[in-house]
Amino acid sequence: MHPMEFIKMGIAIIPILYRSKKPHSRLLPGGSWEPYQTRLPDAAEINRWQSAGLMNWAVVTGWGNLVVLDFDNPAGLGL
Repeated sequence: MHPMEFIKMGIAIIPILYRSKKPHSRLLPGGSWEPYQTRLPDAAEINRWQSAGLMNWAVVTGWGNLVVLDFDNPAGLGL
């Protein structure tokens, strides 16, 4: 899924280091992901982040009524 698709759905994303869960702080304003707890990145930010090379994306949770279920074990799916 293209990062802009998340933005269109009202879901904030941030760049994270490749194969990591750590924010790519060099790309974030002031080195912090916290501004995205209350706002979506704009198209210019997404484009700048994408041009920076290989990375992964993280969903910023805890706002906008977004609920994420993360299962690290298949047994967890048997809610």
